[in-house]
Amino acid sequence: MALTCFFVSIFDVKNRRIENKILFGFLAIQLVCLGFENSHVDSMLVVLFIGLIIFRFGWIAAGDVKYAGVLSLSIPMAMLYEAMLFTAYSGGVLVLCYYVKHRMTPGSQIQDVTLPYGVAISVGFFLTIASHQLQSQQLL
Repeated sequence: MALTCFFVSIFDVKNRRIENKILFGFLAIQLVCLGFENSHVDSMLVVLFIGLIIFRFGWIAAGDVKYAGVLSLSIPMAMLYEAMLFTAYSGGVLVLCYYVKHRMTPGSQIQDVTLPYGVAISVGFFLTIASHQLQSQQLL
């Protein structure tokens, strides 16, 4: 999963979009690895619902919403808030990095900058998934 998150993040930084074919492939991998009965479809539906509202206001791209939905299949509903919080923190760090970068670049127009929010989604959800896996292993 780390490799897939890394790949999606790099693709988003370079192209400022996350293509559907990548997301469908990742969804297939998620369902095969997790098995349908071990996936958290309820978490995915909540993320998609909230994400579509945020998308409607123009605050996030549709690919980011779908990407978060696919990642949320690995997270139980009880950890969804944690994933969104980690994603928001990661997004804040991303905003600061881009702000500093563009302030230091002569002639750069900050208002024209878009953020590859797939990076923040990758970091936030990966941290949550990794902590969930560690907690699961400690219980065994």
